[in-house]
Amino acid sequence: PVTTVQLTNSSGQVLQSSANIVLGESTGIICSTAPSGSRPRALFQWYYIQGNQSPVLIVDQSISTTPDPIAVPGQSDILISYSTWRLTGNASYHNMYIYCQAQDETNTGSYIKSDELQLNIVYPPAVQLYTYQSAVTEGMQGFVFICNIIESNPLPQANSYSWFHKGSIIQGQTSSKYTLQNVQKSDAGVYMCTARNYYGEGRSNYLDLIVQYGAEIKDFSVQRGTTVNESESATLQCSVDSIPKSVLTLRRESDGTMLKTVVNASQVQYWVQSANCLDADNYTCSASNNISQPAVRTIQFFVKCHPRLDFRAPFVNVTYSKYLRDAVLRYTVISYPPPRFTWTFLSNGSESRDLPNSAKQFDYGQQSELRFTRLDTSDFGSYRVTADNTINEPATAIIWLLLEGTPDKPFNFHPTNVQETQLSLRWQAGYNGGYTQTFIVEISLDNTAWNNVSQVSAGNRDGWFTTVIEDLIPGSVYYVRLYAYNINGRGDLADVQLAIRTLKDVSASVGAVGVGGAAGIGVGGAAGIGVGGIVLGLIGAIIAFTIRRQLNGSKSFCFRTKRWTDDELQSYSNTCIEMNPQTVKPIYEDLNKGNTELSVYDKISPL
Repeated sequence: PVTTVQLTNSSGQVLQSSANIVLGESTGIICSTAPSGSRPRALFQWYYIQGNQSPVLIVDQSISTTPDPIAVPGQSDILISYSTWRLTGNASYHNMYIYCQAQDETNTGSYIKSDELQLNIVYPPAVQLYTYQSAVTEGMQGFVFICNIIESNPLPQANSYSWFHKGSIIQGQTSSKYTLQNVQKSDAGVYMCTARNYYGEGRSNYLDLIVQYGAEIKDFSVQRGTTVNESESATLQCSVDSIPKSVLTLRRESDGTMLKTVVNASQVQYWVQSANCLDADNYTCSASNNISQPAVRTIQFFVKCHPRLDFRAPFVNVTYSKYLRDAVLRYTVISYPPPRFTWTFLSNGSESRDLPNSAKQFDYGQQSELRFTRLDTSDFGSYRVTADNTINEPATAIIWLLLEGTPDKPFNFHPTNVQETQLSLRWQAGYNGGYTQTFIVEISLDNTAWNNVSQVSAGNRDGWFTTVIEDLIPGSVYYVRLYAYNINGRGDLADVQLAIRTLKDVSASVGAVGVGGAAGIGVGGAAGIGVGGIVLGLIGAIIAFTIRRQLNGSKSFCFRTKRWTDDELQSYSNTCIEMNPQTVKPIYEDLNKGNTELSVYDKISPL
């Protein structure tokens, strides 16, 4: 059986703790059953360990195993099996541990494991040449080049650097830094450095040192002229004289947008393919080579276009304010030639060119303001603002000035569904008073003590809202009211206050109620009865069944219905059907059990 397993290199040297693998080079690591050998042939497994992870079986086509054990020369009774993993040095292998284990092919005995071997990936230095300053002028003191080691394993020795200028070695310079004590024009030219370790030499990038002078802008212009029509093309061009060549940047002045930057250049161009209003601006060309202050020149570029809303400026189409406060309506456009602004007050749906006395118009180039001092109630409403220029394609907007306060009362308040223990309600939001409003639904059993049972936040929307009230008592009359509030306070109650009876629990014992009795429900009765300004809502639909008993036990059910829509209660309709009363009984409540000629069934829920 297998008793020993060891790792060696291709030269037969036993590898015990670590092995240097040259990056990018192929090498072989041999696992064998030496020195004791094995009989019969051994089976091998290779594993790697990365960090604190568990060993992982290596499945690699580059692992090969000798088909038969090989006898040791002079010791024919010792047969050794071999397995070789041929790997190429890879950075991901660095500091990874490997080992192999072997067992004879009859699977007798356990696997015998080799020592764990740490892979050390070695490679020559990777070198970068740089300076702390990107420019040098004649007479500068102490200009330093640095030969930086980006990566290297092992690191080079301190005196293993070489420096070159214009292809010739600089004698006596073997450290990682090279200093020009007093820069002369003869120091201009290409520099390069090298660094060495046991596995090779790394060469840096080339750095071209030029003795320089500052940048000067010779020309900055628009090739087709500084004024173009909308949709025409134009080219901005800036030319510079400098040594070394400069960093050139074109920017839009209003927002600082960088249009184009070129490095080590004497000219920069920017092509406006199809000019529009937004391209009209001041443009700057800046040139710098760090020898002196940057050179800057500015030109104006105009684009003829009709006015349109400037989306870069905030546009507020609804402004809220309070009585006797000041307010400002503002409209900003893009236009060339400059625009003319006209403000119009829209009163009661009609147009009035006479602005309120409290309003004054102020124009600032591309922007117009309508300022109000001590607002009067008649100042609130909508205003139309128009911007026009000589192109005669005006831009128009409607801006609202609304009174800020508590919310208006909700309207179209009605129920949509009533069950034994829950109630569904629907309504439309009123004006929110200029702030986000929240709706409050309150209920009461005695029209005196009210409980808040639902809060519905409107957020930024209006229109219809709904809520569901749960955990109600079956067969009870609830009074329901609705209002809204915002940060300014509570608004008025909705016009309609409801009184709603929940469905009775048909599984419970129910006392009889006379036709047209206290509940206010008659055969074919109305949908609600006014109670002190409260609508008593038998909500959704009221169905009254008139039953005439037949000798054969069948009944004719004639009923009339009325339905809610979103806006109003619709008219009655009549329908008669034949039905076994036993199928109706569990659903409807018999309100006149003592009358053998007539029974009234009442269902309080939508059809």
